[in-house]
Amino acid sequence: MKYDFLLEESAKLGLAPWYVNSTPDGIWAFALLDLKEIEWADKWLPSTTEFANKNNKMKMVGFINVDQGFKII
Repeated sequence: MKYDFLLEESAKLGLAPWYVNSTPDGIWAFALLDLKEIEWADKWLPSTTEFANKNNKMKMVGFINVDQGFKII
């Protein structure tokens, strides 16, 4: 859902969509239009990013190899 939103909104605004992710190995940036492969899978994750909310739900998530992005920090 977030992936589709980023693609749609960036197209409306005439911008290139990027995804930035913090990992234990650093912060990585990915140009979504340049990605060659995304591995999609269902995973149980927190319903929201609010720490007080302990509910989980099944979400579709994409796994992007860091070789397709660049390390910011």
